[in-house]
Amino acid sequence: LVAIPDDDMLWQIPPVLEGRQGTDWSFDLRPDCSYWLSLRAFNPRYRGGHLRNAAYVVNNRITCPYFTVEFKRDGDGKSVAINQVAAAGSLALYNRYRLRNDALKASKRDYNSDHIGPLRYYALTFVGSLFDIWMLQVAPVGADGCWTGCTMRRLYGADCTDEYGVRDLVDWVNEIHRWGLSRHGPSCEQDIKTVLRVGGVRTSAAQGA
Repeated sequence: LVAIPDDDMLWQIPPVLEGRQGTDWSFDLRPDCSYWLSLRAFNPRYRGGHLRNAAYVVNNRITCPYFTVEFKRDGDGKSVAINQVAAAGSLALYNRYRLRNDALKASKRDYNSDHIGPLRYYALTFVGSLFDIWMLQVAPVGADGCWTGCTMRRLYGADCTDEYGVRDLVDWVNEIHRWGLSRHGPSCEQDIKTVLRVGGVRTSAAQGA
């Protein structure tokens, strides 16, 4: 899946921060594997034509990505894999922030760390048999809730030639998907419904409705 930034499709590039050099985001971000929320998890009443007015939707099937996997061969360089998931993750995380930002404005709530702190994105890089788990998080926002960037840190790494390393990898991936479906998904759903209600779309305040 290639999701090229598009201002008209609610899939925008992160803004250049003051004092930092910008980059050209016109290139294709081609992660080897990425995981998104299925639209089947949303109420059919609004998931068709309405949902795309609040969040980026791909092929009328998926929205709100939360996990990227990148594979590189030995010799390709670990930094290449890290840079690629950093770019893909920051793009996804910025647009998740924008959805939360829109929901807060729609509900006329003030910003605090509880609103932005839980927003995150996960990545898994393989270079040969070595793997690393990464987490990206939104940096503390400005007083007016403006984007100030994101951070990326390594959570764990091991070797797939080791039995216990493989077991740990399975546990980490399962936990990331558990978080994606039990925390990230419902959070995105609530923000989407909040934005849609302001636009006159009737939605329930209950989760999954």
